[in-house]
Amino acid sequence: MSFDPHPTKLFCVALAACAALARADSLWITSDTTSVQYDQVKIVGVDHDQVTFHTSQGNESTQPMAKVARLAIDDEKSLTAAEQARSLNQWDIATDDYSRTLSSTSKPWLKDWVALRLLESAGRANRFDMAVTAYIAVASKSPAYAISHKPALPDAKSTFLDTALGQLDIALAHGPMADEQKQALLWLELDICRARNDTAKSAEIAKKLAALKPTDTTPAPDPTLLLADLKLNSANAAIKKGDYAKAIAEVESAKSAFVDPAHQADALFCLAQARLGLARQNKSPDALKDAALAYLRVAAQMQDNPPAPHVPESLLAAASIMEQLDDRAGAVRLYQEIISRYNTHAEAVTAKQAIARLGSAAVKP
Repeated sequence: MSFDPHPTKLFCVALAACAALARADSLWITSDTTSVQYDQVKIVGVDHDQVTFHTSQGNESTQPMAKVARLAIDDEKSLTAAEQARSLNQWDIATDDYSRTLSSTSKPWLKDWVALRLLESAGRANRFDMAVTAYIAVASKSPAYAISHKPALPDAKSTFLDTALGQLDIALAHGPMADEQKQALLWLELDICRARNDTAKSAEIAKKLAALKPTDTTPAPDPTLLLADLKLNSANAAIKKGDYAKAIAEVESAKSAFVDPAHQADALFCLAQARLGLARQNKSPDALKDAALAYLRVAAQMQDNPPAPHVPESLLAAASIMEQLDDRAGAVRLYQEIISRYNTHAEAVTAKQAIARLGSAAVKP
């Protein structure tokens, strides 16, 4: 993720107090062909995408923020270390030092600067926890920039997603904020809830977004995706209540709304669960076969769509149904596929146990 300094126009903070301090800073200014280091300077302001500083001769100079490759401030050791690590592409080190600076500095302008740097470095270091911390800070000043630089999500089973939701909930509950700021935080929450297949909270967040007034820089929720969230939430609620016919009807009534892979996977898996529920109620072998086919349809359509949403559990469910139908050979083939293709998933452990129980030949891990 490249650093885009454009939102620094929002960080127009006068730094007259900094100029009064007896300190020396350094700036590294780059262009297409040259790099110039300015030592013994004092940063005195950031305004309209320009950094203003006094040189050692007492002259005032400005440079575009887009050209500021690095800062060194003598009374901000963590910041100086972070900037050096960033210049060396040492993203883990930079992330830790930017995080320290964000929590320790008393300079408002530097907090804004570091939040942007931390959002970049944490993304490059795959540190989702720190990226969310930075995202929240950036969203408070530049919601549009935050939305366009949302951090990449980790695996759907990562505990970082739970931590991130807690951070975002706290930020949203912390005092009044403009709609643009709420939208930036809610959009990231919605992405996380969809990744976790939390259809109930996805629908709740989508409703909150729909209630906020969109602006030129913050998008309104896609009504198609909103409908998908609401229908999946209703269908899953119906499954929990044992109303499998209603669950199927809810999904079938909104087929055109399931346009993105995550929603498609959720819809197919929901249908399979509902068909299995009906089969158990009816105790019909034919209905069990239909349920197995529904689970296999999930696997067939989603196995080549990383991260293969609902595929391992669908294969496991289909194999279990085949066992109930006395198709042991078919069940073993599916168990073997789980072990071969999804050996790091919990379903592989269950598949190995099932094969051992069925007395099959040894299976390669």
